[in-house]
Amino acid sequence: MTSIAIPTPHSDTLPTARRHIARRHLAGLILVLLVAAFARMSDLGRLTDYAYDQATLSTLALDLVNGKSIPTLGIQSSAGIPNSPMTVYVLAIPYLFTDDPQVVTMIIAAFNVFGVGLLWYLGYRYFGPRIALLAALAYALHPHAIHYSRSIWAQDYHTPILLLALLAALEGYLEGKRWGQIAMLPLFLIGAQIHYAAWTLLPALLWIVLRGRQQIDWRATGLGILIGIATLVPFAVGLSQATDAASATALDVVDRLDSLILRNKALLYLARLMTGLGGPWVGMPLIGAYDVVLEFPSAITLLWLVPAAFMALGQVISPRRRGWFWAVLFGLWVFLPFAIFLPNWTGVYPHYFIPNLPLMALLAAVGLDWLLERLAPRAALRIALMGVFGIAVLTQGWAYLRFLQNIDNVLPELQPTPVHYLMSVRDALKPYDDVLIAGGTTGESGQPVWKALLYNSAECVRELVIASGGIAVFPEGPFALLTAPNALPPATGDLYESENSTTYPLRPGEGSYTITPFDNAPEWNGPEMQPVHLARFDNGVELTGYHLEENRIYLQWKLPGQGERAYQYFAHFLDSAGEKIGQQDASFYPEYFWCAGDTIITWIEADVPTETVTLRVGMYTLENDRFVNSQLVDDAGNPTLPWADITLSAPDSSE
Repeated sequence: MTSIAIPTPHSDTLPTARRHIARRHLAGLILVLLVAAFARMSDLGRLTDYAYDQATLSTLALDLVNGKSIPTLGIQSSAGIPNSPMTVYVLAIPYLFTDDPQVVTMIIAAFNVFGVGLLWYLGYRYFGPRIALLAALAYALHPHAIHYSRSIWAQDYHTPILLLALLAALEGYLEGKRWGQIAMLPLFLIGAQIHYAAWTLLPALLWIVLRGRQQIDWRATGLGILIGIATLVPFAVGLSQATDAASATALDVVDRLDSLILRNKALLYLARLMTGLGGPWVGMPLIGAYDVVLEFPSAITLLWLVPAAFMALGQVISPRRRGWFWAVLFGLWVFLPFAIFLPNWTGVYPHYFIPNLPLMALLAAVGLDWLLERLAPRAALRIALMGVFGIAVLTQGWAYLRFLQNIDNVLPELQPTPVHYLMSVRDALKPYDDVLIAGGTTGESGQPVWKALLYNSAECVRELVIASGGIAVFPEGPFALLTAPNALPPATGDLYESENSTTYPLRPGEGSYTITPFDNAPEWNGPEMQPVHLARFDNGVELTGYHLEENRIYLQWKLPGQGERAYQYFAHFLDSAGEKIGQQDASFYPEYFWCAGDTIITWIEADVPTETVTLRVGMYTLENDRFVNSQLVDDAGNPTLPWADITLSAPDSSE
């Protein structure tokens, strides 16, 4: 018999016994891991989401891997609070080996399969082989656990890290192992920085430390604290450099503390996660219908109440059956986080509670095991009970896999395009170093998504979008125009129309992407632009032309490489005495769309006085709520004037 000696604590006492892992128990673990892997990885990552969050995180990770930048902040959280850069640092690990989001998704899914193994190990070490197997199986097939373990999304890859922190705490402070006392806090802080809602699990770890205080090795614990603090340094630097907008968002969250009220969302999510219901796999949109607790589109999902009942039973019987240490730990890990989010101090979403799922599954196994022990004389009832539990968890996994199959061909509400459709478009775009996007949306089909997907093939990816007015973009060399599905007609009219286009259909009703190649930029088909000379601003942008109409102003610009800050531009209309008789301000082309050598033409509606003899054009940005002009510079780069004055022909006095 193959065996590995490990200690098992008895109830509330410190560990005094050893339990061996038998070969048959290892076989059970392997079977559960195969089930977990099939549920998470059978589609090879083809059916996962890839929208704004996934793409932005991917770009930051690729920038880090390629030495372009070391981020000190992640992307904004759903609550509007800046995330730690740890979300990027951990994600950079798979991006060291590939830029394919499907492969990265599979690495994340495999890490979560490892998390199923961690739960089995925890259950085996402290509760026994039957509870370990039941808990791991329930967790492996829980639809929410599957759903939030197979995407390039922060909360999809932090749960195994938090489970490692829990195991380190148990072995460190219950069993006195130095490695656990060193590792617990750094592991927890890494996981909590990946998604801030994980901070609600800290009381559970502190309870373990309190319970095992006689086992504390202060040198090991102190070293763990120092390493933990070190993991926070980049985030602290990022927060200290945060923009005013980010600071205002954080202050807004604090201000809401003055008017706290209780709400039921967290309790609704508790019911959903305990049952596996409330997700798109049972016909309900994942986002939107927050006021609906459960839906039963088929009779089979009624069985999903069975694991939830065992969870409740496990919590009730834990004090007497497992001891108060475990009862309190379950309460702090499983239920306290939902209570913390009952007040409206910040937004709350189902994915905040993904780390609760492993111990929910363990609680269900504890409750079922207690019943099985009491039914020992009644073999038929034991078999029936096990059968009901098995069918319940198997149908949960089956429902999720069926959901995945459906979203590949059906357009469900609020379910983004599966990534494999985008990969076909990416492959077609790989020959092009320069890509211009028409009709994309920031969330799903716009520049952030394609910047990440084309990271290693296209030097420049930008959109035909501007906050006000219109824009035409003329790349310096060959480029491909990517038209997003269901794109609205561009403000440029037929400027980019061509018969040399290829379409790439998506799901029925979702439209298609269109790729149109250009050997050269098309000729401007609008009004003739009058040239402007020697009008280069210190941000690298050049004003090269203009055209005035009675109610519209066109300006032609040449762009440097990507800018560092957002700019506005202004047009002042001056009379013969040099007095300003009108003006128009507008947002300039976003700085993250600037590509070296691009010529752009912007236009904006404006009332142009007939007495105008001078057009004054400038650019400015906001710094600490004050306007700062971008200066004109000479050939040597020395500042000259804060704007460009263009003399027009004098108005006809006879009119």
